[in-house]
Amino acid sequence: MKEWKKKIIKLKDILQITFIVILLAYLLKMFFLDTLKIPSSSMEKTLLPGDFVVVNKFYYNLKIPNYIPLTNIEIKPTKILSFSKPKKGDVVAFYLYNFDGKDSNPMTFVKRCVAGPGDSIKINNTQYCLPEEGDHIYVDKTNINDLKPLILRDGNKVEIRSDSLIYINDKPVNHYKFQNDFYYFVGDNVTNSVDSRNFGPIPEKDIIGKVVLVYWSLNMDNMVKSFIHKIRWNRLGMLVW
Repeated sequence: MKEWKKKIIKLKDILQITFIVILLAYLLKMFFLDTLKIPSSSMEKTLLPGDFVVVNKFYYNLKIPNYIPLTNIEIKPTKILSFSKPKKGDVVAFYLYNFDGKDSNPMTFVKRCVAGPGDSIKINNTQYCLPEEGDHIYVDKTNINDLKPLILRDGNKVEIRSDSLIYINDKPVNHYKFQNDFYYFVGDNVTNSVDSRNFGPIPEKDIIGKVVLVYWSLNMDNMVKSFIHKIRWNRLGMLVW
């Protein structure tokens, strides 16, 4: 009987330790670190297809994430602490949502930051200034088509109704205050990259974190058959700059 009691106590200890380890791993992924696989050549030569990278989620801030890890349950991202802002040259991971804001499975991108809030960029021969949190802009029928994608990405609903008034979140408006800083991202392989040149600037709320390390790398060339030979040993542990 004593032996059974000892086994039960030991099993309880194992279950408690397992629960604590799983909880810590869950919190680590939720707030501090994430991992991603690089699927394309858009960031060559910095990152190669088959690289597995570590994303430092608290490099810029500590926040409640957009999604509960390991689920598709969306939650409102809330910043808890702010440490720094993405800088030009940073390699950054971010979510890309549909403009309607109803994308339950946003795409994840890794690109390099080339411009930030307040910077002027040229798109299709037109000069734009990237919005900064707190910026007030006047909106009317002459500029709403240009501003609508940014206001939508900022987390709002935009409509032009039959009375010709502009409605943001069901309220008639003639001005708007941005809730996020916006950033412009481009792939290092500029001739073979889908990036902000295609889908526009990204708000700070959709940034996951800074890519800091290649922890694993596999050559995805089908001509290489041996698993050992697929491993790019020289890239393991490589810092990302």
